[in-house]
Formats: sequence, C-alpha cells, structure tokens
Amino acid sequence: MQPMPIVRPMMQCDLAKLEEEFSHGYREGASVFYVSITDEGGRTREVSAADKARWGPIWNKKKDQFNDFLLSIPELARYAHLMFFVCDGNHRCQAWLNHIERLHKADESWHYLVDSILLDTKGRIGLVMQVMHNINK
Repeated sequence: MQPMPIVRPMMQCDLAKLEEEFSHGYREGASVFYVSITDEGGRTREVSAADKARWGPIWNKKKDQFNDFLLSIPELARYAHLMFFVCDGNHRCQAWLNHIERLHKADESWHYLVDSILLDTKGRIGLVMQVMHNINK
C-alpha cells in the first residue's frame, strides 16, 4: 500500500505518537484502510522492480501471497500486481510501516495484511477524495 497524504497531510509528531500504539502489534479493532487502485491523479500503477527492491524479501513474500489470493478469485484477478493507494488511514499505515521498518524488519510475524476496503475510484477520484476529506474532518 502506498500512502496518499493528499487527503490529509501527515505530520511527524502525529506519526510518532501513533507509532507508540503499535508496540504490541497492530491495534486490535483498528479501523480498516480505504484503498484505491488509482492515485490522486486517477492513474493506476503496477508494482515496479524498484518497489520490490525497496520492500525486501518479507514484504515481497507477502505481496506474492496477496497476488495469489487475488488471482484465485476471478472478480479480483484484475487487481493483482497493482499498487494500492491509501485513501483513508494514511497516518496508521505510515506509523505501522515505520514501526516495522525500525524495530521488526526481520520478524515475519509483524508483516501481515490488515483489513481494507477497496474503493472503485476510476474516473471519480475527485469525488472520492472529497468524501475521504469529509470523513477526516
């Protein structure tokens, strides 16, 4: 997932405070992420070799498992190998990823998928961004 802070800019002090809440793992009952296959410009993007190199072996293994899941369901197969952009949950996503990178980079048990809702934003990214902004007020 790629954070998309256009909805609500991320402030470092907010991230640091939220990251403290992840000291025992991802927060039980935390809100889902709302994600899209389009960025703020309405563009889709396949996961690149540069993305894979940056993620490292554990996240790449998780990405492969996720793609296998998507490919196993005909209605979801078209989303395999695409980057997902976070429309709502940017602070939680970034704080969680920062925590893993800093303290649990080699611990596979900390690299897991979190609940998300996929929004169909193709051709409607402006409307979706407005709704996400209103949710975050």
